Amino acid sequence: MARKSISILSDCNRVVFETAKVNAQHGSRTAEEVQSFSDISTWKAFSEPIPQDVSKAMYTGNQLFEHLSTTKDETDYLWYTIGYEYTPSDDGQFVLLDVKSRAHVLHAFVNNEYVGAVHGSHEERGNIILNTHISLKEGPNTISLLSVMVGSPDSGAHMERRTFGIRKVSIQQGQQPEHLLNDELWGYQVGLFGERNQIYIEEGSSSVEWTTINNLTYHPLTWYKTTFPTPAGDDPVTLNLTGMGKGELWINGESIGRYWVSFKAPSGNPSQSL
Repeated sequence: MARKSISILSDCNRVVFETAKVNAQHGSRTAEEVQSFSDISTWKAFSEPIPQDVSKAMYTGNQLFEHLSTTKDETDYLWYTIGYEYTPSDDGQFVLLDVKSRAHVLHAFVNNEYVGAVHGSHEERGNIILNTHISLKEGPNTISLLSVMVGSPDSGAHMERRTFGIRKVSIQQGQQPEHLLNDELWGYQVGLFGERNQIYIEEGSSSVEWTTINNLTYHPLTWYKTTFPTPAGDDPVTLNLTGMGKGELWINGESIGRYWVSFKAPSGNPSQSL
């Protein structure tokens, strides 16, 4: 009998089946384009609202909440929102926002303006760090941070000690010592507005105002929708998402899963684009 093989013996003597001698059949998958969705006039968009008011948050606390214990793994998304009172210096020193997170993706907004994003990589595991200059107005400001998890680990040592989400937030003005915001009053919103209001189904979709893409100012958190006729024939149908970035896809109200084609596998290609 061959090594590393599973065999079945007849009467504990004669080999009647041996996995090492099995030749598995395989074939290549081919597809042809039957519909294109490149015409932007057929699409509409809705910009995800950015939480701005800590007093209207689902939860509040004078600490940074752990991501998965807050979302209960019911959504990938958790908003962290904080108010910040800014007094400018006489010499107009720069202001630096520093965020350390153990989530997979982080988006940052200041006064409803997008200021940057960062995500993990295959090479660097652990904290992801966003360090960027920001513009603040004199008086009250709002910092909104969106923490994103794409699944969670289900094996390995010390699972009970693992924490996820934002672990440190600070503001530094010029050469002054950094102002740590971890123990300030934070507001939390679990999930996105579009998720909670189910704007991916017909009833929820009619509850928000969609705009044409031609009139849309770029926004990193945007919902898109279109309609299309059922392709002819009985062959299986796939969607080619090569031109997309990261998100989730619904068809007729049913989620067919996440996609992240802008994140490349070690081979240099997305792990899945169809």
